[in-house]
Amino acid sequence: MLFLHNLNEGKGIIHRDLAARNVLVTDEPHTAKITDFGLARMLGEKDYYRCNQQSILPFLWCAPESLSNRKFTKASDIWSYAVVLWEMYSAGKRPYIDTVRTKPRGRTTPRYFSVMALLPLK
Repeated sequence: MLFLHNLNEGKGIIHRDLAARNVLVTDEPHTAKITDFGLARMLGEKDYYRCNQQSILPFLWCAPESLSNRKFTKASDIWSYAVVLWEMYSAGKRPYIDTVRTKPRGRTTPRYFSVMALLPLK
């Protein structure tokens, strides 16, 4: 993560989708490599990236502040890294599986969906 955060002339790149499913491990020597840069963004003048309300996010791996205000920083990548460490420690269990609903209202795809689907109906 430090490597990513120092790219782009020191401004950095935030991954936004760091999860165990996006980490590959080589045979010899055992080296972890981060993959799936589909949600990654280069940081510019600001030290954060703000996505729109319709963005599809891996909410179980997002930092709470990223879910509430859609603002992603290097610190939110560190939160995701901690969740990856938990996934490794728990032998691949899904994070928060007993505490959150993993399917949005009216959809069948469990892993990614809009943050708006998590909000209570009015």
